[in-house]
Amino acid sequence: MERWQWLLLAVPEMAAGTGTYFLLKYRLDSKWKILAKCMVTWMAVCTAAAGVILQNANPFGSLIFWAMVLFLAADGLLEIRFPAGATVFALGHGLLIVWYFLQGGLHPMTAAVFVVLCLAAILLFRRECRKLWGEKKYQYLIGLLFYLAFLMLMVSMAVLLPASVGAKGFLPAAGAFAFAVSDMMVGKNVLVGLSRRKNDFALCLYYAAVLAISLMTWGQCERQDRVRQKRVKTWR
Repeated sequence: MERWQWLLLAVPEMAAGTGTYFLLKYRLDSKWKILAKCMVTWMAVCTAAAGVILQNANPFGSLIFWAMVLFLAADGLLEIRFPAGATVFALGHGLLIVWYFLQGGLHPMTAAVFVVLCLAAILLFRRECRKLWGEKKYQYLIGLLFYLAFLMLMVSMAVLLPASVGAKGFLPAAGAFAFAVSDMMVGKNVLVGLSRRKNDFALCLYYAAVLAISLMTWGQCERQDRVRQKRVKTWR
């Protein structure tokens, strides 16, 4: 099985789960919306696991698989206790940072890109930072700055991945960028509030990000399939 074949199964399920979540949240105001939300992330977990299993490997040894598991747990926790969910999300981001590092290492431009991205993030959140400073909520301000730096570290490593590993680095780079944008929109919503349309867009962007990143476990699987096909043709 190749990635496009798996996507024929995964994308409709994720779309159905997203639609069900919006229905339960906005029309029915049901507490069961948490199940629909987690159902979508569960498919990202399955995507990561399937890619590893098809390589005849154990998914428990995959950083991407465990990152998806943490994001699944965080999705549920965010609906119950936001700080706990944000903490679990940070742990998942930590695993992705390690994975990005193992894929391409540190590029000579990583530090420069990190500084530029951090300055851009602070500029985007300048009003929120002023608000927290003026209200003397210094612990929240430190937490916000730390989380922004954490996100920008992940993105700075991811966007330079194509320069280290070639074209196969574009998918995880796009996933990391989408993930960071989604997380920052969530942060904006918590601090100052966003419109319903923007919140819904942030959630869809997040689902696209986790799917893109989880699909990276399929790269080696597809290469192995092509090798097997070549061997079969040779024997014939």
